[in-house]
Amino acid sequence: MPDAGDLRQVRHVLRGAAWVAGLLLSTASCVGTRSTPSTRYLGILLNARDLGAGEVMRQAAADPTIKAYVAQHGNPDFVLQASRLDTQLIYVRRSVLAYFRREKPDAPSAVTEVTPLPSGLFLMLPSDLRAGTSAPLNPVGPNCWTVATATASCRTCCMSRIACTVSCTPTPSR
Repeated sequence: MPDAGDLRQVRHVLRGAAWVAGLLLSTASCVGTRSTPSTRYLGILLNARDLGAGEVMRQAAADPTIKAYVAQHGNPDFVLQASRLDTQLIYVRRSVLAYFRREKPDAPSAVTEVTPLPSGLFLMLPSDLRAGTSAPLNPVGPNCWTVATATASCRTCCMSRIACTVSCTPTPSR
């Protein structure tokens, strides 16, 4: 018959095993979040001259509206894929935010231009001599801006350059 000390050891081992199992389960649930090319940089403000260059090319290949816009206006300075439906191209020297919104994941987007750059966005842009930006004035947010598209009002908020989210509210039909 096991004594009280043996039972405490068994309980301690079982607690440790449960903790490890919980940790593994929570880690496994996050694995797919950024594992595909379409979600790899979701919610991250990227410099379009390095990591963001590939993202701009991928977005342009998947969306004819983005492809035509980039062909007409050139490569952006920064890119933010805020959600699977929302892509933002930032042109600092032109002071333009080109906001692309899709109604469905595989549908072409509609573009809305905002000028000048929203202050919430401008305050967090990273330093880049080619883009003409100095050190970010407010690198840690929240930094938020709202864009009114043809079908929705979309509010983007970033806690930092790697933690951006967007929420869109449909525009009431008249």
